[in-house]
Amino acid sequence: MTVMKLEDFEAMLACHGADARDWPLDNRMAAEALLRSSPEARALLAEARAVDRLLSEIPDPQAPARLKGDILARVNAEIIARAASAPARRVGFMRRFWPQMIGFAAASLLGVMVGAKTVAPLPDDMADASAYVLGYDGAAISLSMNEDQQ
Repeated sequence: MTVMKLEDFEAMLACHGADARDWPLDNRMAAEALLRSSPEARALLAEARAVDRLLSEIPDPQAPARLKGDILARVNAEIIARAASAPARRVGFMRRFWPQMIGFAAASLLGVMVGAKTVAPLPDDMADASAYVLGYDGAAISLSMNEDQQ
């Protein structure tokens, strides 16, 4: 276990507060050991708890209702404006990339056609299907070493 210095404990309190559940797990045991042995650390913890209590008493700020309405109205107007311009953006995308999309579709179709033409048919007896592989010329080659299968 590492030993925590008083300065490190003070920095941890400033960063994470006085609640030990909020402290980093790797520092928690060292901090608790320091609290058992150091009256200065206990004083710092008491001070941090007092600060946390004061901070918890401060009410959450509330935005005026008019401000909330204005923000929501602006957001709605922006959503409507973007929705209205969406088809124009889609058309711009299609205009810009249609040659590449047609080229990709043509290359994909050609690959499927070439692949379909070069596949060798499997033998009727599917038990022997694992003995065949596709050769470079598209013909099936037997890999069987058994003479009665050739």
